[in-house]
Amino acid sequence: MDKAEGGCTSIGISSDAGKNGDAFLAHNWDWKPSQRESMVIMKIRQKNGKPDIFMVTEAGIIGKTGYNSAGLCLYLNALSTDQAPKGLPLHIAMRGILDCTTLAEAIAAAVRFRLGCCANFMIGHRNGECVDIEIENEEFDVLYPKDGILVHTNHFISPLLPIRPRQDTCKRKFTDTFVRLGRADKLIRKKGHDISEEDIMEILRDHVEYPSGICRHEDVNQPEGKRMGTVFSMIVNLTQGNIYYCKGNPCEMDYKIYTLS
Repeated sequence: MDKAEGGCTSIGISSDAGKNGDAFLAHNWDWKPSQRESMVIMKIRQKNGKPDIFMVTEAGIIGKTGYNSAGLCLYLNALSTDQAPKGLPLHIAMRGILDCTTLAEAIAAAVRFRLGCCANFMIGHRNGECVDIEIENEEFDVLYPKDGILVHTNHFISPLLPIRPRQDTCKRKFTDTFVRLGRADKLIRKKGHDISEEDIMEILRDHVEYPSGICRHEDVNQPEGKRMGTVFSMIVNLTQGNIYYCKGNPCEMDYKIYTLS
């Protein structure tokens, strides 16, 4: 069985919905809170003609969440089916995506090789566009924003996936995925077509369905090894190149601003 690790909420805002025409990509990554101490921020300077990379990852992991000097940003949401695929390790694929300069190139990199697990990649670009790639064992689909807004959590949204007879197991494991998706989508659409960093931060702090809301907190009723919380929260203004990073729950900690320069 494909093992899903963590529940996450990702939000993409294309330039036709962002304030002053800015585009954004935002994400809360939820997993075991102990992972907060393992998180590192890396600035990778490349001399091979490929873009420089600002990457947030766990120590020892080759590729994860990031934003590069070509203006491309990448987030991961866990997906799974009841049949384990075989192929390229997920984090190597993510590192390859962060070497890309366009959305089309990033899609090609994401699906060039069969992955060793199901995955959802939300990708945005400073050109004002964003896409979402759902990948299962042998097939993928690409979702595009509706009215400039794109939201994904931890279940397959494409009507084409997963291919039968495979079944989506993540939606059964993380049933809060449906509420987080609907809640984030509803709240962001209420903001209209003038969405700012502050608007997105407000949504990433949302506690409806506490403790398993968009801003996730440990559920003390769960065994200690199964408790999850928001490990980090991140927003990138793709147009301006500003990176807002919060280690821990964004309701408790402030966002710090980074750039690639």
